[in-house]
Amino acid sequence: GVERIVVVGTRPEDWTVARVFAETHEDVDWIGGWHPNYTGDHPGGPFYPDGLPSPILGEVGLDRHHAFALWERQLAALREGLRLAPGRRVVFHAREAVTDVLDEVESAIAEGIAFGGLYFHCFAGTLDEARRAMALDLPVIFGVNGPVTYPKAEELRAVLREIGLARLVLETDAPYLSPVPRRGKPNRPAYVPFIASGLAEALGVPLPEVASRTTATATEFFG
Repeated sequence: GVERIVVVGTRPEDWTVARVFAETHEDVDWIGGWHPNYTGDHPGGPFYPDGLPSPILGEVGLDRHHAFALWERQLAALREGLRLAPGRRVVFHAREAVTDVLDEVESAIAEGIAFGGLYFHCFAGTLDEARRAMALDLPVIFGVNGPVTYPKAEELRAVLREIGLARLVLETDAPYLSPVPRRGKPNRPAYVPFIASGLAEALGVPLPEVASRTTATATEFFG
C-alpha cells in the first residue's frame, strides 16, 4: 500500500544518494539537511556553502540524548540552515531538545524569517512544548511512530490527543522504534498499519479516518 516515499539525506554524501534515488524512482521524493548527530563530521566553514540542498530542509535540529556532536556544532548548523530557509518547510529532529529547537525557531522568526511550515519528526515532547509549537503562526505538524503502541506511553498518547488528528502524520523511523507487536525487531515501513491502529485507538477515531487524514496531511506538507 505504499504510494510515495520520502528519502532523507542527513549530510552531503547522503544528499547525493537521496537525490539520485529520487530522480531514478517514480513516486520518490527527497529532502536534505545537516542532521545534528552528523554535524561533528563537518570540517569547518559554512554548513551550506552552496545554499540549501533541497526545497524542504531536513532533518535538521538538536539532539541532547546522544553525544555524537558538540552542542555548539549542532546549534551552528541549525542556525545557518534556518536563516537560509525563508518560505521553506523544515523537518526537525529534536530528541530531548524540543524546547531548544523552538527557541531557535522563534529567534529566527523574530529576525523576520517566515517559514512555510514545520514538521517535528518522531515527536516525543511535552504537552507544553506541543502547545508552544502549535501557537506559532504557521502550519506545524507532528510525526507519530511506534511508541504510540507501547503500553507505558500514556503520557505520549495524552499529548497526541491534545494535538489532534489534523496535525499528525504516521512515520516509521525504520529500523528503529518498531511498534507492538514487532517491538524489539528491526522496524520496516510495512509496520505503519500497526502505528495507525495504535493512533486510532489512542484518539478514539476510526482507523480509515486516521489513514486518510494523516495521508492528506503528509501529502500537503511534502507537496
